[in-house]
Amino acid sequence: MWKLSLPIGVDRDHEYCNRMVGGGSDHCDKIKELGWWVLVVGCDGDPLIDRQVELVEMLKKRGVQVEAQFNEGDYHGVELMDATKADSLFVFLKNFIEKILG
Repeated sequence: MWKLSLPIGVDRDHEYCNRMVGGGSDHCDKIKELGWWVLVVGCDGDPLIDRQVELVEMLKKRGVQVEAQFNEGDYHGVELMDATKADSLFVFLKNFIEKILG
């Protein structure tokens, strides 16, 4: 997937897919300054799970308000195929929105 998405000759440590390099920390400071919340949802069957977990850890270290949910045994886009997974995601989203709106 990355070969299709990234400029020729770069790897997964390019700023387009790795917020740990380049201006990633500057973006975190701006997100924190604006008081934004960040929601990250993923699963262990997603090939990008490692970057999702790294992103959450970085955001938390930078003081950004972040909520994360990582499910086990699922795959990317499972909510599109399994209504029970979609319902679970909707409940999580609802709770997140209620939390940030107070």
